[in-house]
Amino acid sequence: MRIASSNAVLGGKLDDLLDTPIRLGSGTTVYLRDIATVESGTDIVVGYAHVNGRRTVYIPVTKRSDASTLDVIKRVREALPRMKGVAPDDVDIRLEFDQSKFVVNAIRNLVTEGALGAILTGVMVLLFLRDWRSSLIVITIIPFALLSAVVWLWAFRPDDQHHDFGRSRASRRRAGR
Repeated sequence: MRIASSNAVLGGKLDDLLDTPIRLGSGTTVYLRDIATVESGTDIVVGYAHVNGRRTVYIPVTKRSDASTLDVIKRVREALPRMKGVAPDDVDIRLEFDQSKFVVNAIRNLVTEGALGAILTGVMVLLFLRDWRSSLIVITIIPFALLSAVVWLWAFRPDDQHHDFGRSRASRRRAGR
């Protein structure tokens, strides 16, 4: 058995793990040092993929749950020329799968459905109440309410969700973000 961990996680007392007792099903107790080795290390992640039938190195870029897909893909696109600049000439670096297109389509569909919902609601108010003013108010209030809710959520989210690659809210303000 091999147990690998980081010294930072264990507070630098990696050898103390060897004194961990393990109770077996028969009621006897053995120590971790009797059955395992403890070392500070990580597994090397190795992976490859096939693109257009050729074996290639694939580096997936994943975002955190609080990050914006559009911001992440923008930063990856900005970093591509720098990556190409340090790679040998025979290495082709490119973006193969861009999920931002799906996000843009989802936003576009959301706006379309919101506008359609506001118009249909306004038509129903007009048909049942026969009042142009009420119908116009409904058509303008629904998109405004949705937009203000989105702005409110964005502006007043907790500070721990304002991740900008480790920068604080004050440093982002100074940088104009």
